[in-house]
Parts: sequence; structure tokens; C-alpha cells
Amino acid sequence: MSENPYQPPESRGVRVSRILPRDLGPVTLWTTIVYSLEAVSLLSMNSTEILLAQRTGGGPPSPEDLGAMLLGLLYGLSALGFLGLHIAGVILFSTWIYRANVNTEALVSSGLEFTPGWAVGWFFVPLANLYKPYQVVTELYRASDPEADPDYWSIARVPAFLPVWWASYLGFNVVSNLKSGLVRGPSKLLLGGWLAFVQCALGLLAIGMVVLITRSIRRLQEEKVRRSRAGEAVSMRAVGNPLLG
Repeated sequence: MSENPYQPPESRGVRVSRILPRDLGPVTLWTTIVYSLEAVSLLSMNSTEILLAQRTGGGPPSPEDLGAMLLGLLYGLSALGFLGLHIAGVILFSTWIYRANVNTEALVSSGLEFTPGWAVGWFFVPLANLYKPYQVVTELYRASDPEADPDYWSIARVPAFLPVWWASYLGFNVVSNLKSGLVRGPSKLLLGGWLAFVQCALGLLAIGMVVLITRSIRRLQEEKVRRSRAGEAVSMRAVGNPLLG
């Protein structure tokens, strides 16, 4: 039985991701893995920091206190792991942003504000990185959404998890800067403990939102291509069959 060339790609065994200029599958998977590990290291780092501060009264651990020394060691290892995973996460998320932006050029005919290079670059421009990255990701979502009007996609609504991601990300950085400015002593024990708790909560929320964003936009892009190809197949069958004309 000969293959019908007008069938939608998924029914012919063709992966939709191969039709897009960039396959987001591998980088989305690795982003999920690395950010999940980063969440574990952040939780470990903040938990041990709070326990260590309570044990030492906000000061450095005493060499005679074995428990405090072990907590200090665990904190150091957690912080080192968090730093390494954070760097890896930044690289992966930047790669994902670039590839997803390349795909949007094939999904919408016009109206894109950000090029793939600047979609990544705005994350590293001082002051502009307070709002431009959010605009980058909202444009990615809108251009990828198969439900958006093709002519007015740029004003389509975005889900609540996008502003939640950006607010938690900014909040995490603000709290981290406040916490790093505290001096050792009772004030750091009291205020630092609360700030560490808030920092951890905001960080975990931001990490979870990154995973949700990357997986959601990948799914939307593939669904948009799938619908487009299915529509093309229907049109071609209608043109090729005089009974449908």
C-alpha cells in the first residue's frame, strides 16, 4: 500500500520536532534535570545555613563543635554545588531561549521584536535585564501558542505562571543581595534566618516556573506545527480532489 503524502506528519511517523528549525527536546530535558538538581542544592544550602546560624548564634563555627563544623562543611558543599548547577542552568536556559526564538521565526510571519541573539543578550544587559527578559519569554509564548490569532498573536494573553516566574526571579535576587549584606551576630541570626527561608521559597518557585515554561513552550510549538501541517494536508486534498472543489 502506497504512502499518502497528504497525511499529517504525525500519522506518517514523522516527529514534529524535526520539522522545526531547532529541536527543543534534548535541551528541554537537560534544563529540567539541571534545574531540578539546582532546587535540591538550594534547599540543602538554605537549610544548613539556618541550622548553622542557630547553632553558632550567627557567628563562625567553633573548631571544638563537631556538629557545627559538619554543618559548615555541608553548607559549603551545597553552596558549591548550587553555584556549579546555576552556571550550567544559565547556559542551558540561554541555549533553550536561542533555539526557541529561532523556531518562532518559522511559526509567525511577522511581528517579532527580538532576534535569537538579543533574546539571550538582554538577560545580561544591566538595568534592561530587569524587564527585557520577561518581554522575551512572553513573546516566545505568544508566538508559539497555536490558539493565538495569526494576525494578532502579539497581543494574545499569557498564562499567570509567566509573571509569577519573573516576580519570583527578581525577588530571589533582591533577597539574596539583602542577605549577603548582613553582618555576623544576633541580627543576622534573627533576620538572616527569615531571609534564607524567603530566598529558598522564591528560588524554588522560580526554578519550578523555568521548568514549566520550557516544557510548555516546547509543547506549544510542536502543537502549532502539527495543526499547521494538518491544515495544509486538508487543503491539498481539497485542491487535488475535484469532487471537493
